[in-house]
This record gives sequence, C-alpha cells and structure tokens, in this order.
Amino acid sequence: MAIPIILPVMISFPAIFSPAPTTGAQSSLISPLFLAVPLLFGVGLGTLFLGMTSIGQEGKRLWNLSSLPIEAGTIVTSKVLFTSLISTIGLVLGLGLTVFFFQVSVLDALTFIAVGITIVLAEASLGVAIGSRYPDFSDGPRPRFVTIIGSIIGAFLGVVVMLLMSLPLLFLLLARVFLLLPFSLQLSFFLGGMLGLIFARISYSLSIRSVDGILRELPN
Repeated sequence: MAIPIILPVMISFPAIFSPAPTTGAQSSLISPLFLAVPLLFGVGLGTLFLGMTSIGQEGKRLWNLSSLPIEAGTIVTSKVLFTSLISTIGLVLGLGLTVFFFQVSVLDALTFIAVGITIVLAEASLGVAIGSRYPDFSDGPRPRFVTIIGSIIGAFLGVVVMLLMSLPLLFLLLARVFLLLPFSLQLSFFLGGMLGLIFARISYSLSIRSVDGILRELPN
C-alpha cells in the first residue's frame, strides 16, 4: 500500500537534485513542470501495482460479497476510489516537493495536480481491470494477488497508457522545434489528461465485466 507514496518520491530525487532550469531565451520552453514528468510516472506505476492487487487481496471475502446484494460496479468503484485515494497522497507529496524546490507558479501547480489525477484514475482503473481478469486467490506465505502473466500484461499496458498520454507533449514539442509553432505545456498536459480519462473509462467498464464474471462463478 505504501508503493504509491514511496515510489514517486524515489523517482523524483533525480529531478529534485538536478540543476535548476536556466532563465533566458529557453525559459519559454523549459519549465520546472517538465521535471514533474518522472514523478508522475512514479505515481502511475505505484497506482497500477496497487490496483492490480486489490481484487486478489479480497480472497475468501469474495464469497461473502457474492451472497450480498452488491453489484460488480459497486465493488469496482470502491476499489478504484480507494486506490486513487492512496495514490493521491503520493501525488500531493510530489507536488509539495516540486513547489518547495522549484517555486512553480500556481498555474503549473494546478496543471500538475490535474494531470496527476487523470493518471491516477487511468492507472487505478487499468490495475483493477488486470487484477480482476488475472486474480490469484491462492493462500501462501507470500501471496501475489495477481498471476505472473497478469503482472506482466499489466506492467506493459500501464507503461503504454502513460506513453500514449505523453504523445500530445511530444507532438507539440516537435511542432515547436520544426514548425516554430507556439508551445503550450498546459495544453499538452490537458490533452494528455483527456486521453487518460478515456482510458480510465474503458478500463472501468472492463473491470465491471471481469468482477461480474467472478461473482457469477462463486456459489451463493
């Protein structure tokens, strides 16, 4: 459970202790907000891993849930919200470190927290979708809560989702370099956040189907 809090801080160390961005002609393109990208990546990975283990952790408690008038959507919503809440702690901590070390503007801080929330929702929904599709309910001294295949698929898809969310940033940077078009870091983050919400919605729907299938297979 501590992964979404510890991992962002560890990944943010290189950005925190790297030289501060220089002022001058490059200040319009180089922003301290760029240094938050590795931290957001850490938040996303931590959220993904926590989400993937959320269903498997229920174990035998799922038998109790199957006998109650609880729909699959309720279970998925609670798992996504709980995972997002834990991960938001790491997100807020990372924002505090960024503001403290780089004195970012209010607009940059709001952009950071907004795109961070979309990443958390996307990765939490994806994690729950993978965890409900490949759960591991086996008991043992070191339970995995998700199968090895599920862990590999989830890690791959989690990275792919974050890379796809970063495409608007890449395209706008290329347009700035090669076409000399105006560059807006906030716009690129906004477009990436919209992609994140789309991925979150798709993963949420897939999670409901998987959890509903698990509940149907359990004896009432």
